[in-house]
Amino acid sequence: MKGQTALATTGELATALGADLVGPADLAISGIETLESAGPGTLAFIRSSKYAARWPESRASAALVTRDVKVPGHDPSGRALLIVDDADLAMLELLKIAQARLAPPRPEPGVHPRAEVDRGASVSASATVGAFALVGAGAEIGEGVVVGPHSIIAEGVRVGDGTTLHARVTLLRSTTLGMGCELFP
Repeated sequence: MKGQTALATTGELATALGADLVGPADLAISGIETLESAGPGTLAFIRSSKYAARWPESRASAALVTRDVKVPGHDPSGRALLIVDDADLAMLELLKIAQARLAPPRPEPGVHPRAEVDRGASVSASATVGAFALVGAGAEIGEGVVVGPHSIIAEGVRVGDGTTLHARVTLLRSTTLGMGCELFP
């Protein structure tokens, strides 16, 4: 966990998820892993007794557990269980929390001086176009979109609001992306 940003403590996660906490509330959680690959500072996921049986061998600091699943061999003095009605739904909430807390900040809006945007393209004032990116004629870049450096947005491409295109992403002619997408090269 050294050098990693903590997502939250087990107590904070229990409160955010409406979970019953069995164990310490002050364990710092910096990531989410499978029971097998988890280490100190990580939270694992237990949705059935099949996975609960693996808890004693796991090195995870905490686990998100469906309420009706019994977890054998749990020592609440050193590790924590966050007991919820539905671990699947709670995991979705946890992922939203992680994304909000650990995601890098969005860059300032604007077109980098070394980007090239065709005159016929439409780029929202709240969008960001990175260095050496190309935006073709007729392209439409929505609100809050981030176009990473060296990305290519071809003619007629439509990029929905809140979408992030990381560095070196290429969208070919007439591609349409919905809202809130995230693309990697």
